[in-house]
Amino acid sequence: VYPNPFKDQLSLQFDNKAPQRLQVAVYDIRGRLIDQQDLGYLQAGNQTISWDGKNNPAGVYLLRIQGSQTQIMQKVIKM
Repeated sequence: VYPNPFKDQLSLQFDNKAPQRLQVAVYDIRGRLIDQQDLGYLQAGNQTISWDGKNNPAGVYLLRIQGSQTQIMQKVIKM
């Protein structure tokens, strides 16, 4: 994840181990769902996604990328 901490927007790079449909969800520190996006069907290999958090307050967030064969969780800090 970069940059972390971030101001408005961040990027997350990951290795998609197998072709699959993926979703990204963003939660606040209390576990409330803030945003959710269907990334669609992505091929295997290196992927980069972006999240625009400019309308969210400063704080700690948890990003979760989930698919049938993948689950990635990353803590990020918005300044």
